Amino acid sequence: MKKIFIIYFFTSLCALGNTYSMAGIDSKKNMKFLMEETGVEVFQIDIPWRDYHLGTVISEAGVENTFAELEKLDKTLEEIREIGGRVIIQLSIHYIPQWFLDSHRDKLLRNYRGSFEIQSEDLEKHLIPSPYSDLVKYEIIGAWYDYMGRHLRENYNDIIEYINPGILEEGQMSYPWSGYDGEELVFWAFDRAALEGYRTYLERIFSLNTEDTGRTPEKLERINEKYGTHFLQWSEVRPPQTFHEAGYYNLDDRGKSAYLMDFMEFYAEGPLSAAKLYSDILLQYFPREKLAIKIPHWHRGIQNKRTFAEGRFINYYMQDLKSHYGALIFLPIQDLDSLTRYIKRAKTMGYKVLLEPTIKVGDWREMERVLEVVEIDGVNAVNTEDFLGENGREYRRAYREWINKMEEGTTGSQRKESSLY
Repeated sequence: MKKIFIIYFFTSLCALGNTYSMAGIDSKKNMKFLMEETGVEVFQIDIPWRDYHLGTVISEAGVENTFAELEKLDKTLEEIREIGGRVIIQLSIHYIPQWFLDSHRDKLLRNYRGSFEIQSEDLEKHLIPSPYSDLVKYEIIGAWYDYMGRHLRENYNDIIEYINPGILEEGQMSYPWSGYDGEELVFWAFDRAALEGYRTYLERIFSLNTEDTGRTPEKLERINEKYGTHFLQWSEVRPPQTFHEAGYYNLDDRGKSAYLMDFMEFYAEGPLSAAKLYSDILLQYFPREKLAIKIPHWHRGIQNKRTFAEGRFINYYMQDLKSHYGALIFLPIQDLDSLTRYIKRAKTMGYKVLLEPTIKVGDWREMERVLEVVEIDGVNAVNTEDFLGENGREYRRAYREWINKMEEGTTGSQRKESSLY
């Protein structure tokens, strides 16, 4: 029965062809207007964890979660269905409930200074639950994903184009959003669960053989020798606090410090394990072909530490998540050469690829160049309100042109080879 279920949905999805969407919703009238003016078919709806999870009680009997009723969400989805639209659902754990802050502050990502706040200029305090806490992942957030997945499958499967668990976003990478090269960039792996996970990770990778178990003094000595650290006991063992400490600024060996590289392998596994867990939950209700995930983007500039931190994760995630997701969403703000390589590799691996240009910051202007050199499967433009604003006419015209080019089959491999290759 399960095989029939998957084949049915794969056929349905393939029939849809390319996906043209906008992030955000508006009135029925305005959404219908945008569909007619641009050819957009799909609207991305963000469903924040904080709005639909009312609380968690932990006792000897287990973990009991209370969730909100979904009338408001249902109303929006019904309106989109009425105008003939479809949706990309993005489940987001970026903004967390107040009750979680009150009861589980120790389970938030933090840096070595003890700060929880990823983006200091964010008025809503961008805080991230630790991906290293099994209680948070399985019993709390995992239960919310299950609640939402079941409801969406039972009631709106016919209009769901993709469902995105909303992880691997910028705030879960190893930098503050406001941090660039002029600021000290710190790592976010200093909550209790992350520190314990890191020590367990080192305990494993520094074992000489299967019999070399435990946190021994000999193993600690090997750690200090390889990393150039001076930990006297296992309780002192910790990740590098900053890029500087990790050896990023060593001009003779930039970015190749063992301390930094081993840590980043551990750090990547945190968000990656969460991505697998939450997608496994959603795969109970949706086939892989309907699951999409946003790959961490990176910014131009080889000296930029954000580029270094993010860029090395992309191939890692594409490879490890291919059994969980049918589509990847990239932002077209990388240099075109690198972006094209990532897209071609993703397509070779069987993913569908969408691009997400952010209209308000101008990277939508690069879409024309992208469409000249690589074949993609859709566009998810950010965001709806900009297409209705002051420059809305220009943006709507640009979107229509993108769609025309994609529908005419003039993108990617069907165009002349770019001078880049």
